[in-house]
Amino acid sequence: MSALPSVIRAAAPTEVVNRWRASLGATSASACGELKEIYRENWPTQGELIVTGACDFQCVHCIYPPEFARHNRGVSAEDWRAMLDALCEQLDMDTFVYGGRSLTTDGLRVVTDLRERRPAAQIGLIDNGISMLPRKQALVDAGVDWIDVSLDGLRPAHDLQRGRDGSFDAAVRGALWLKEHGAAQRINILTCLTELNIGSVCAMIREVNALGFKNFFITPVTVAESVRPAANLAPSEEQFAHFMRELTSTISELDDAWVEVLLFSPAYARYVADLLPEVWNSMESGRDSLVWSDKRPSSSTAFFVRYFPLSLTGIRELIVNVNGDVIVPKAMAYGLIRDEHKFGNLLRTEPKKLIRSVPDSTAFKFYMRELECEAHFLRSVM
Repeated sequence: MSALPSVIRAAAPTEVVNRWRASLGATSASACGELKEIYRENWPTQGELIVTGACDFQCVHCIYPPEFARHNRGVSAEDWRAMLDALCEQLDMDTFVYGGRSLTTDGLRVVTDLRERRPAAQIGLIDNGISMLPRKQALVDAGVDWIDVSLDGLRPAHDLQRGRDGSFDAAVRGALWLKEHGAAQRINILTCLTELNIGSVCAMIREVNALGFKNFFITPVTVAESVRPAANLAPSEEQFAHFMRELTSTISELDDAWVEVLLFSPAYARYVADLLPEVWNSMESGRDSLVWSDKRPSSSTAFFVRYFPLSLTGIRELIVNVNGDVIVPKAMAYGLIRDEHKFGNLLRTEPKKLIRSVPDSTAFKFYMRELECEAHFLRSVM
């Protein structure tokens, strides 16, 4: 059985999600008060690191606008060392994800230094399978725990979504090289599900599983209002339901696979509740998510559906921008990040002090608005 990737670490169920569920039916003031208490009592366990703002690709599903790097200047590897040391020591943080955007020489230095200084930390990296190629041996030497390689459907759909011909084959070659050279304990396949690729993702999973890849993570595209990605990329309710049925059938054919559908929008959660009630009604509460699983003792393949309310994102992960700012989800879609989307800067404020100030900050309104959105979509089905 393929091991559960550390980026989605299993956590003992707590009362947090049950409190969140109860707040959906409360008055706005009561719900926001409860959300603040949740944040006071639960600190993030994972660092989501945007180490560089630059990327050579122009993927249509990407939340980062092309001008992001121009508006967001990075800091030195020494500054990253100081920030990460502080997160480990003050927040007892032990999981980190190099989430943005391309893998650079300086970014790899940050990861390598973190591994050397924190050998027990869980460290993951997301790549398109291409940007890492000039530094592939150094990536092996860095000793990360997992690497997510993005594959967005089969060749035509992937290349269309990525905006570059030949990118699917190049990404597969990159992923195979990583697997064959033991670059990480787990080489996962990460897919952003859109209207462009929804018809070929299952075929891609079958093809890539036959090459020896076991772990697949599928996330339907999340759009930010009035900015990136384009709203018409989101699958409709009918498309999503058809995909889930096709995926269930596909999984039954796989040999030794771990497949997860990760939902970050209440709209998709509502799709599950409306069209797949047997899944929705069997979901269990975790620390920061609702989880459904089909993991049979007689099978070497497991299937999970996880819904992560965006209003609880801050108790799961701390999103650190290239300049040390701690920001809310989706903030990067604006390119020039607004002050009301920033909690503070780790180069100027100690992590413990910054985290303690989160529930009373202006940026916390983001989580309150997300809670209202979640209540709008889910109140009748929770």
